[in-house]
Amino acid sequence: MIGSNLRSIVMRFLLLTTLLLIQLFVHAQHPFMSRFTATIINEGIFLEWTLTAGNTCQGIAIERALVGEAFEEIGTIEGVCGSQEKDEDFFFVDTSPISGAENRYRLLLGASGYTEEISLEYFDVGDEGFLLVQDAQGVSLWTERNDLEDMTFTIFDAQGHEMEKDVITRGENRLNTDGLRQGLYIVGVMRAAEPIFVDQFVKF
Repeated sequence: MIGSNLRSIVMRFLLLTTLLLIQLFVHAQHPFMSRFTATIINEGIFLEWTLTAGNTCQGIAIERALVGEAFEEIGTIEGVCGSQEKDEDFFFVDTSPISGAENRYRLLLGASGYTEEISLEYFDVGDEGFLLVQDAQGVSLWTERNDLEDMTFTIFDAQGHEMEKDVITRGENRLNTDGLRQGLYIVGVMRAAEPIFVDQFVKF
């Protein structure tokens, strides 16, 4: 049986509607660099790279693009970058990545040219820290929250009947929808019978 609080929220949700750190490491091929990485954090996407000792450049431009689109500059690091004596690490936070899309990044190292591209698919989990995503592979519940102890997610049908229930882990939680009929379903995240997040998906 559904707790009264969650049942109330689920039914209100049905009445009102009739919906990554992942992390991707790519070794940069530019001869000045030993690494170039992108990581999802709460503030957006964290870019980090290393210029190897003996290599310098006059300024660094950070550029972003979506697949099939032209790159645009989203930030700069001014002045001489790098060191003749030691490796130097740099970072930049993209606070406005495009949610639900593959964000591509590259660096322009002054007159030394562009680095190789790296890319990362980004989902904004919002203030509640959860996001329900439906794609060609199925339905997933994403979260980057660390306080997941005792949290569970439950799938309900449109009448409020419990269909599936499981614990939540950080990152992607793939929902088992194989046994569900076509129709509207509600996903509720709970801790100690208290609802934390509610969203919906349609099984086709």
